[in-house]
Amino acid sequence: MDVDSVIKEAHTIARDFGLKLRIIDITDNIVNIKISLDTDLFIQVYANQLKDKLNMNLILKNRRLYGYDR
Repeated sequence: MDVDSVIKEAHTIARDFGLKLRIIDITDNIVNIKISLDTDLFIQVYANQLKDKLNMNLILKNRRLYGYDR
């Protein structure tokens, strides 16, 4: 898992489902992405390729409803 593939996958998902994507932070090894589903509902994606870490959270009104950590 590398940062570029995570970004590419996120863009594909956002395009296919008509969602708005915003890259919050990006470095050579880390990316933090926000995929908006609605005004107060979004998926936060965090990837760190050095630690082989991928976290995804479903956020509603700034509260975590569900999360997946690998």
